[in-house]
Amino acid sequence: MKKKFLTIFIMLFCLASVSPSHAVTRQEVEHIMHTILPSSKGITGAPLFEPRVATPAQQEAEPEPITILEEEALEDDPYSYGTPQDYEATTPPQSAEAETNVQAPQQQAVHLTRQEVFLTCLNKMGWTPALALLKKLAWFGEYANTSPAGIVLENIKPAPPTALFTPADETFPDTDIAKLTEWARACANNVKMESNFTHKGGTICIIKSGVPTASGKVQDMWARNVPLFVVYYVQNQKQNSALVATAEQMGADKLPLSAIAKGTKGAEFAVNGGYFGAGKGQIIGVLRSNGNTLRQNFWRNRSGFAWNNKGEHVFFDARYTQSITGNPAYDKYTEIFQAGPMLIFAGQLCSNTEDININVLGKRHPRSFVAEQPDGTIVWGVVDGRSASHSVGMTIDELRDFCKKRNFINALNLDGGGSSSVWWSGHTFSRPCNQMCSERKIPYAILVFDAQTSREGIGRLAAPSFIKVAPIINVPKQDDYKIEDTIEIPE
Repeated sequence: MKKKFLTIFIMLFCLASVSPSHAVTRQEVEHIMHTILPSSKGITGAPLFEPRVATPAQQEAEPEPITILEEEALEDDPYSYGTPQDYEATTPPQSAEAETNVQAPQQQAVHLTRQEVFLTCLNKMGWTPALALLKKLAWFGEYANTSPAGIVLENIKPAPPTALFTPADETFPDTDIAKLTEWARACANNVKMESNFTHKGGTICIIKSGVPTASGKVQDMWARNVPLFVVYYVQNQKQNSALVATAEQMGADKLPLSAIAKGTKGAEFAVNGGYFGAGKGQIIGVLRSNGNTLRQNFWRNRSGFAWNNKGEHVFFDARYTQSITGNPAYDKYTEIFQAGPMLIFAGQLCSNTEDININVLGKRHPRSFVAEQPDGTIVWGVVDGRSASHSVGMTIDELRDFCKKRNFINALNLDGGGSSSVWWSGHTFSRPCNQMCSERKIPYAILVFDAQTSREGIGRLAAPSFIKVAPIINVPKQDDYKIEDTIEIPE
């Protein structure tokens, strides 16, 4: 009997000696992330979950106010398509020396669930804009029950330890802080997520990687694990037809990408095309739409892309093609446009600058591109840019390397900067770098149509008599076009 009582006493003593675990708060998680990623202090936005009011049982003493160093303003970044700004900050950017004391919220501290801790970490890694774009998938029936956090959790590398963020609605205990810290440190070194989504026969690939640059600068070429967001659409030419669609065919000089796409019956995907001038947006280079030549003078030293809806296509490299005027080999292509520079041609990397401004080539900017995979399928994509936390963008060399690593056998750079945008099935799936993330108005876009519209035939967007051939204009030697007007299109 004495032995039994002694055993019970020892068990109770041991239980009393163990410090009980408590749930963590958002401030505690953010403090961990600030320690691992000092640059994350400049991310002032909230994580992608609804705030909750603390229950009486959770009303404990508030932590001390956290001193947060505001993100340094981005350095001057001259680009031929506009002025760079980082529109993520909820307050105007200040210098690196300016400090702001962020007072504790009026509410009592709320204990976070495992999913809320995960979202708080992603927010401090600069991934909330990507999560917001993933949230748009809920509009598609096949992804109606898929959460952005679930998509990232399933695909992020390095993968978190088992059960660190699941079950989603379970309160996160402080006993898991060590595992959380270890995973966050691994992400600070290298983190990436990639996933494919299919809707109405088309497939879109979304890639998110990196964390905010330590310097807070987009052009920090020495930074590792820089933030990037890339989205591209894989077109099955046998099932989905594509067309060059102009704003003029809709009665305007320029329109936002989403307006051109939404105004065209059966359009399933859209991306911006080649270069254009200021003012009314005069199109630069040859342009053919639905068999009609809208602009006939070839832009020398610039590459391009041509195709028809029989599945035939060709990339033409400016080093070998000085003109296509009068060349019967191009008569069979109903769609033609020029851009540049060529990134990959016939499987080989291209170094030709095509006389493009060095600031456009050598600095990181938003990019758009068209490429071909080894099986002949066409890829249309966008790289977001000009944000030191969401996506810094790419130099031409970085875009070229990206395309090579994707095993693209041909790849062409398109118009970039504020023009870069991608639209899919009713929603913009990129984050334009213009003010308030609004879309820039452009003179034409590339549209890919759903399978039914492709089978029935695209038809004419406008009567042939309405289509006009643009006048010949004097093209500057370098890409110094200034585009200022933007418009915000609500989803």
